[in-house]
Amino acid sequence: MGVFCIVFFGCAALKPSQVTKNDCALVFPRTDDYEKLTSPDGQPYYEAWERGFADDVDEFLGYVFPETFLYEGNNIKIIIGLSKSKKISNIVVLSIQSVSEEFMSQFKGRSSGDSFEIAQTPDDLLSIPSKLKPMSENVLLSRKIASIVKEILISASSVPAR
Repeated sequence: MGVFCIVFFGCAALKPSQVTKNDCALVFPRTDDYEKLTSPDGQPYYEAWERGFADDVDEFLGYVFPETFLYEGNNIKIIIGLSKSKKISNIVVLSIQSVSEEFMSQFKGRSSGDSFEIAQTPDDLLSIPSKLKPMSENVLLSRKIASIVKEILISASSVPAR
């Protein structure tokens, strides 16, 4: 993904971001170690590990993809935890309080082949596959988050499976 600038209704400057062990633990609570890697398309990501899980065996917990973007003058950091099968197991948005848990919970279990389209009408929520219900107070931010998550999942699909 690298660094590039776009202007999208008040959103700009998509760029990969660094993570800490604590960041990894936000999406995989048992993380006690992590390793930084780069996907074939250049996207930095991390593998979360629990070292010495059982009988000194290390357990791979999943993939962690961070992303930071500028929205209305604020840097917003998203941390996405992907399972071994590259489905979203958890997603956290930092640096902004107005992101609803209801909106974010819709991402869990989705993968790169799923729709990340934002519903425009109530009927869109009844369609199959269902579209994402936006945050009523911030449809623009809902679209931006959905777009970034989709891009990260596309990049993650190129990462060799464990």
